[in-house]
Amino acid sequence: MTPDGPLLDHLVGQDRARGRLVEAVREGRLHHAYLLVGPEGVGKRLLARGLAQLLLCPQARDGQACGRCRSCQQVARTSHPDLHWLEPQVRTGGLGSLGIDQVRRLIQEAAWRPYEGGWKVLVIAQADRLTPEAQNSLLKLLEEPPGQAVILLTSPRPDQLLPTVRSRCHTVPLRSLTDEEVRGVLADQGLIGPEDDETETELLLVAVQGAPGRAWALDRERLRERQEAARAWVEALLGEPAWRRLVLAGELAERDDLVEVLEGAVLWVRQVIRTRVGRSAGSAPAGQAAHPRPSLDELIELWRELREAYRLVQGPAQRRLVLDRLAWRGAGGGPGRGH
Repeated sequence: MTPDGPLLDHLVGQDRARGRLVEAVREGRLHHAYLLVGPEGVGKRLLARGLAQLLLCPQARDGQACGRCRSCQQVARTSHPDLHWLEPQVRTGGLGSLGIDQVRRLIQEAAWRPYEGGWKVLVIAQADRLTPEAQNSLLKLLEEPPGQAVILLTSPRPDQLLPTVRSRCHTVPLRSLTDEEVRGVLADQGLIGPEDDETETELLLVAVQGAPGRAWALDRERLRERQEAARAWVEALLGEPAWRRLVLAGELAERDDLVEVLEGAVLWVRQVIRTRVGRSAGSAPAGQAAHPRPSLDELIELWRELREAYRLVQGPAQRRLVLDRLAWRGAGGGPGRGH
C-alpha cells in the first residue's frame, strides 16, 4: 500500500530524526552519508524513502515534498531512477547477506550523474547484513562520495558494522513508539479496528514492542496461541501446585518457540505490574484474576526470575533445567510455592 501525500507525513513518533534531516536539506548542509539506527519496524525505511522523496521532488518547498507528482509517486513505490535501494533477500532461516558484488554495482550507479533530479539517493537497508568484504568496498564510496549522492544506511544492529563505516556516517537514532502511537499506526494501516477484541489488540501491542512495522510479519493465530501459553505459565507460577508447574515446564521445554513464549511471559507480567501501580491506562491482561491476587512484590520478583530464564534459554543453558528451577521457585516464595 502506497501512502498518500508526502511520505514524511506518515512517519510517527520520529520527530527528532525527521526534523534533523529536513533541517539539513533546508539549510543546504546535508551530509553525504547517514546511518539510521533503531529497532526493526520503527520507521527507518520510511524515513529513508521520505528523505529521498524530498530530495527528488521537483516541487519541494520549505522542506516538504508535494507527495503528488510523478517523481514522488515513483519514490513511494521505490521505482525512481535516481533512487537505488539495496536490501538482503528473505531466505529460509532468515535474511541473506549483502555481498561485495552488490555493493560494487551500487558504487557504479553512484558514479553516474542523476537521470532526472539533482540527487542520487543510495539506500542500503539492513546494512548490518553486509559482509566484511562488502563493507570494506563500501568504504571507498563513503570516503570519496560523488557530490550529488546521498548514502543512507539503515540498521537495527549498528554494532555489526565496521567502526570505519560507522565513523564516516552521521548517526540518526530512531526510537521505539509508545503503545498509543503504535495503536494509531496499526489502525491507520487497517491491522486493527474498533471491532477487534481488545485483548487481542493488547497482545499485538505487546508483541511488536513499540515497532509497528513488525506487525505485518506476525501470524496472528500463532501469536494468540503463544501468548496464551505465556499466560498459562505465569498463572501456573502464581497459583498452581509444584507438580503442575513441573509438568508444564516439561511441555514448554519442547517448544521451538520457547524464547518467544518466555518473552511474552516477561512482557505480560510487566504489563500487570504497570497496571497495578497505575502507570497504564489500559485494563489488566485477561486472566489476571484467575488465581488469588499476588502482591506487587511477588509480581516484581516473578518478573525478574522470568527475565533471567529468558536470558538463559537464549544461551547454552539446558532449557528443562532452567524451567524446572523456575517452577520450583514459584513467585519468590509467594502463591503456588510448595503445595
